[in-house]
Amino acid sequence: MRIYMLEYNKEINHGDFETEEYNLIGLYLSEEEAQNAKRRIVSEMNIDTDLLFVSAADIGELQWEGGFVSSDDLYQDSITLTACFNEWLGIDKSPEESWEDNKYYNALCDVEEVAYQIKDTRELAEYIQQVWIRRFEDTSKKFEDYMQIASKIISTMSE
Repeated sequence: MRIYMLEYNKEINHGDFETEEYNLIGLYLSEEEAQNAKRRIVSEMNIDTDLLFVSAADIGELQWEGGFVSSDDLYQDSITLTACFNEWLGIDKSPEESWEDNKYYNALCDVEEVAYQIKDTRELAEYIQQVWIRRFEDTSKKFEDYMQIASKIISTMSE
């Protein structure tokens, strides 16, 4: 059985750094209920719809399968994920150079945060598409592009 979560996430730019506001708004037995709650909150509280997200998790299933990892492993995964993004975008920079762009780095962090949890290529592609549109306001990419990067990420991160 799946449970659907309605979550609020807002990034706040402070100039030199960013912070996030996060709240779990509610848990629902169907995606339809969660989407209805999202619409109700948007209209009643005048909250930007882009700040509300519906996600799903299986009840009774371990959501934290990765266990503990070392900081070296995390750093290597960041390099690997950055290489995937750079290849996808045609960027010829080292990971460290790429990370200097805050918008790019934050989008990368958003994807890395869930790359370990999502094993379905389509689901990861949909998530990357949401991040991409939210971070860059770029709707020019085709869904096949997101599927390609999601497939590459899943195959690379599971090695």
